[in-house]
Amino acid sequence: MATTSRVARNERHSATPARRHLSLGFIGRRVIVRALLVGWLVIFLLPVVWTISSSFKNRADLYQATPSLLTLRPTLANYRFALLRLRNFSLLYRNSIIVTSGAVILQTLLATLAGYGFARVHFRGRDLIFYSMLLLIFVPRTVTLTAQYEVMNSLGLRNSLYGLILAFSAGLAVPTFIMRQAFLGI
Repeated sequence: MATTSRVARNERHSATPARRHLSLGFIGRRVIVRALLVGWLVIFLLPVVWTISSSFKNRADLYQATPSLLTLRPTLANYRFALLRLRNFSLLYRNSIIVTSGAVILQTLLATLAGYGFARVHFRGRDLIFYSMLLLIFVPRTVTLTAQYEVMNSLGLRNSLYGLILAFSAGLAVPTFIMRQAFLGI
């Protein structure tokens, strides 16, 4: 019995430095990964911060030879101009919210249903249809604009919010692919 407890004690003490070394390596990797993620976050958020900062600049600060992130003389003149001088700003804002919300809801609904169908329902030609749809990723949206205009015109949806919602919901190849992969992963 004494030999068993001595062996267990020796194993415990000999494994401690290795564990300590492993944990320091793990902590070092975590620090490096977090530093890289923070770097990517800064890179992706810089345009947003720059846009917000520029909205508080006057015309002279905005067009100076050496651009700067911050201004010494912040102003709300740009917001005042947008709210007071642009006619129908509230109508334009409301239309943007309606079109964006409608397109997001419609595209999410259709991509979820199609992704589920391509992932879980077995039918003849499923893979052919799916891969044909994936080929649409390589077709630029500008190629289909004339056909889309003709369809909207024939349906009487030209110059309407419903037509815009349908037009912005038309590109379903990428969302369907993402939803199919999500359903396959479940």
